[in-house]
Amino acid sequence: MTRSVTTQSLKVLTLASRQAETMVRLIERSGHIPISAPVMRPVPLEKNEALHTFVQKFMAGEVDMMIFLTGMGTEVLLDVLKSRYTESEVVSRLNQVTLIARGPKPLHVLKQMGVMAVLMVPDPNTWRDILQVLDENEMSISVAGRTVALQEYGNPNFPLIQELEMRQATVFRVPLYQWALPEETQPIKELIQNILTGEAEALLITSSTQIHHLFQVAAEMNVADALTTSLNQMIIGSIGPMSSQAVVSHGVQVSFESTLNTMEDLIHQLNRSLDTPSKTKPITAQFVGPREKGQKFQPEIALLESPFLKACRLESVPYTPVWLMRQAGRYMKSYRDLRNRVPFITLCKDPDLAAEVTVHAQETIGADAAIIFSDILLMVEPLGFDLTYAKHDGPVIADPIRDQKQVLNLPDFDPVSSLSFLYEAIRKTRRHLKPHIPLIGFSGAPFTLASYLIEGGSSKSFSHTKTLMYTSEEAWHLLMEKLVRLIAAYLNAQVDAGAQALQLFDSWVGCLGPDDYERYVLPHMKVLFHTLGHRVPVIHFGTNTSSLLTLMRQAGGDVIGLDFRMALDEGWQRVGFDKAVQGNLDPLVLCGPVKAMERKVKLILEQAGGRPGHIFNLGHGILPQTPVENVIHLIKTVHQFSRVS
Repeated sequence: MTRSVTTQSLKVLTLASRQAETMVRLIERSGHIPISAPVMRPVPLEKNEALHTFVQKFMAGEVDMMIFLTGMGTEVLLDVLKSRYTESEVVSRLNQVTLIARGPKPLHVLKQMGVMAVLMVPDPNTWRDILQVLDENEMSISVAGRTVALQEYGNPNFPLIQELEMRQATVFRVPLYQWALPEETQPIKELIQNILTGEAEALLITSSTQIHHLFQVAAEMNVADALTTSLNQMIIGSIGPMSSQAVVSHGVQVSFESTLNTMEDLIHQLNRSLDTPSKTKPITAQFVGPREKGQKFQPEIALLESPFLKACRLESVPYTPVWLMRQAGRYMKSYRDLRNRVPFITLCKDPDLAAEVTVHAQETIGADAAIIFSDILLMVEPLGFDLTYAKHDGPVIADPIRDQKQVLNLPDFDPVSSLSFLYEAIRKTRRHLKPHIPLIGFSGAPFTLASYLIEGGSSKSFSHTKTLMYTSEEAWHLLMEKLVRLIAAYLNAQVDAGAQALQLFDSWVGCLGPDDYERYVLPHMKVLFHTLGHRVPVIHFGTNTSSLLTLMRQAGGDVIGLDFRMALDEGWQRVGFDKAVQGNLDPLVLCGPVKAMERKVKLILEQAGGRPGHIFNLGHGILPQTPVENVIHLIKTVHQFSRVS
């Protein structure tokens, strides 16, 4: 919050819908001036076969547990049941099922019907709190082997569904309605103008959908970026962590948060923040440090609603996230100027310069994630090889591996101490990136690194690699095992330093057929992914891998990268729709006419079909001759074409 508050009577915006009148009265009673513009309306699902099936299964005794997420949804669901059965029959059946109420609203609805045996999820009522109640309840109730019905509202809660399924529950989703914009959006547009002109001084958010819809209308007005800037000059209050996470996903700071999850407390916190403004700490500043090794991925509050990270987790997003390989590169004049003064390897090893290049690239093009500026060959020198970068030939490695003796003589080294400059670059980058922007760390995959060490540089035929692989299988597996150990330590150290996601570049593995991949690569990749665990999402990327996609899925990774040589929908089908994918625009398209690029973007998004789990990227890195304005336009186009309507 940067605006200096000069009066205790503020113009306070509210986006509430069902509780709009109550919110307006509370704002007025506190001495402020309310400006109300509801941004949501519930729309019943037209063909709700899941609801009809649920009613039959529930009353037939085929549901063991029911999770109620909202008061309104609970009312709708009970009304449907009572329209087909007597109230006494419904209550009798409810009392035979384990019921979980997410907060006081669904609990109140159930108690009004005379249903008393309900497990209530305490504040702040997040999906993690639901899981904690299920895992730690005093009655030792387990979801394992049970059919759990989940009353949904708006977008599906994929993390909750996945966690329940991991606990061996059979989840039956019961969608009731979805949130849509009001039929008349002019009041919302006028409210946005109030924000942009500086007339409004505070905004109160009571649900995550409110902020998403506000930005949806702003995008239609072509003022989304301006809205972010203006909101960061205002006091922003939210109810609960889920609302806060949604706000920060749009790059907006949250000034304060109501932990009691009530509108009354939200107003109280607003007035309190005016009394002690110096103590107000933006929610986006609450960045948590490195995670412990082995700890499951738990994004920081400023990153929980990151569209990129949500897509990695197969969650619904307000628009398709996009970042680009080599987004910090020679297509940018500032990078070319820097490289004219500083050699490439020096740039990689200077934490300040690497951080500067990383942040500048992300901010210039508006990508939804940053990738640390580095190189996949940083391990080469600690392994005892001389590495140079020829002007036109790329990396050159002296005395490459040709036999088993050289493999056995490779030194052991500690990637943490030997490559400390990289981790310092990650820490510096994380401090300078906007808190809601994830940072991606990366490494070359074992096969690609092994090929560099054997070929001595780039190759078209990979003859030396395949010769060693076929004639000295023992040496090959020894080399791959060593690289797996080093890469795992290297990537885990990047997470320790502050990376929120990782990418494995297997740029050359496409030279193999499926049989060779399965024999010489797959076992080692499985070990690598197992060693990395689930601390952060990992992207498994390769080129020319159309014939290897099912095996790459077997190998591991939360996201599978697709290059441009196969249609995205066909590639995703091979990978499986229960796995996220990344891709897959031909980099050369960015060098051509903008209209052609827009057609390609539209085609790829149509192939994605709106499924959760698509991250837009190129099939490989940005080419040096690419106009920077085309890159910026690409990202804006992806966001605009994919926004949820």
